[in-house]
Amino acid sequence: MIPLSWIKNGVACELNLDLEQKGEPLKVWGTGGRIVDPNGITPLFKNNYYYSFTNLHTKGTITIGSEKIEVTGITWTRHMNTASSLPASKAR
Repeated sequence: MIPLSWIKNGVACELNLDLEQKGEPLKVWGTGGRIVDPNGITPLFKNNYYYSFTNLHTKGTITIGSEKIEVTGITWTRHMNTASSLPASKAR
């Protein structure tokens, strides 16, 4: 569990969640760990990785101000990254 905390409009908030993927992730492009297709025609197919964890068993707490809420359920998250480079004029 890695806590995530922030302050919004003067109110302290915190997430403390355990996430455990059950089964394989949904792999849209690539494996998340290597070039998808070194001979790919476009950077989309050559250098991008996109996958989703679609069956994350989740439990923990959400704290907003002084209110702590226990949560359990199934969540979803996606991840996309790229090995391609943007020109400096396009980077943010």
